[in-house]
Amino acid sequence: MKHSWISAFLVWPGLVMAQEDQFWPDYDLIGLSTDIGASFIVQPDQPDIGGARIGLSGAILLNQSSERPLFLEFGLSHSNGSSQDRTSQMVAADIPFVFATRVTPTGNLSLNTLFDASGASATAIVSFTDTSGDSLSITSTTFSPPDGQTSVFATSPSEEGGAFTSVVTDGTAGIATAVGAFYDDSGAAFLGTGTGGDTSIATGRRDAVDFTDATLQLSSVFAVNDTWNMAPRVGLLLQRFDRSTTLSNTIDVADGFAAEQPTPDFVMTQATDLRSDMIGLSFGMGLSRQLSQDWYMSFGADLGTMYRKTDYTSQESVLFDQSQIQRISGPGGSDTGSANLARLSMGLSHQFAQGGIISVNIYADMLTDIPYLERVDLLAPAPMISGDDVTLDLSGQTNQDLRIRYGDLRNTGIMIGFLWAY
Repeated sequence: MKHSWISAFLVWPGLVMAQEDQFWPDYDLIGLSTDIGASFIVQPDQPDIGGARIGLSGAILLNQSSERPLFLEFGLSHSNGSSQDRTSQMVAADIPFVFATRVTPTGNLSLNTLFDASGASATAIVSFTDTSGDSLSITSTTFSPPDGQTSVFATSPSEEGGAFTSVVTDGTAGIATAVGAFYDDSGAAFLGTGTGGDTSIATGRRDAVDFTDATLQLSSVFAVNDTWNMAPRVGLLLQRFDRSTTLSNTIDVADGFAAEQPTPDFVMTQATDLRSDMIGLSFGMGLSRQLSQDWYMSFGADLGTMYRKTDYTSQESVLFDQSQIQRISGPGGSDTGSANLARLSMGLSHQFAQGGIISVNIYADMLTDIPYLERVDLLAPAPMISGDDVTLDLSGQTNQDLRIRYGDLRNTGIMIGFLWAY
């Protein structure tokens, strides 16, 4: 009996083998496929992310039945991508502005700026006790008569952190700017006011995702009619979804002139990492049709349900004077639950050599109840303003909370693959 070549085509996420004769060869059939393509991940309240996807899949024929062949299939794919966004805004110089981390340290910031006919003056006072109990204080003051300019920048380290002040004046231009900040391993706070010029605040966000999908399945294939083949499958499903987010605020205080000791930029960042590991069962069905001697098309549908475990960590940091940095540990947490999967795919394959297939596949995955982190603002530290005096008292309050939320996740894309069967 003549044996014709066994056709192989991709039905996402693994391989399905179909025959053109009424029998299988007298050896085990093995098919391997490598894939590369692009993916697009969408989740509510989170940035859309496009990226690359690579995959490896294979199938082994377990029996020699011509009517009910049985395959062991495996599939492994990995998607990753990132998105970035950056915006800038200007804060009027005469409006006091406050920036603080999720939790603030314990201390006091007191600023005073004044301009009149006699000239310009600025004062910054920082009083601070860090988490080790070490206390420090900085008082910086300066005055510029008409035709005069001054700038004073001071720093002081503590056992677990530090503080700095900056005061800048110009008695002719009417510039009087004062800035104070302190920080330790619990958090940081920054206060500024004055008339030196608008302050630039640049806000940035970067999201990166990694999505790993693995399957181990048993499948079979049988002819529906002379045109169509059907391939049911059932097996183990494992997935891991990781989303890392970094938020940053860069505060650039305008001194108003080329100060000898310019006020340094102050940068605050918050980084979070959330990972969900999922394991469960899936079942699905593939359909394939031979279009011509060398062309095939295929369709696939899968459903799955998984147990999910989620963990997240967070960290903040502050940077000033381009060299001094303080890292601040943030909260973490975990959660368990379930997630469901629905997957559709469609492919077009071409046989170009004995045992070789090239294919193009498009797919759409929908996962339910995939966690993400939400930042909830509890309160915003506000300074007290009395005439030319601006004061901020802090006692370790929590300004923001991190909470796990849930939303559907869509992962769509296109893959180009090469399959070799032997």
